Amino acid sequence: NKIRQADQLEDQLIAQEREDLTFVWDAVKRLPESYREAIHLYYYEGYNSREIAQILKKPESTIRTYLQKAKKMIRNCGKS
Repeated sequence: NKIRQADQLEDQLIAQEREDLTFVWDAVKRLPESYREAIHLYYYEGYNSREIAQILKKPESTIRTYLQKAKKMIRNCGKS
């Protein structure tokens, strides 16, 4: 019973975490396309900024700026 209760609690916590992060995915969807691409490639696909620059054919400094601005925009969406 204790194991089952622990599993149920863990499932509840995971569900709560997903609900809490819903605003993040909503904010990502609202980003400008170039920022959204960079965020997707960095966090979802696991590429670093140099690799993303090669994929998107942009300077690495531009990619770093996209990532920085996108993260700031996402943080600001979470505050509202």
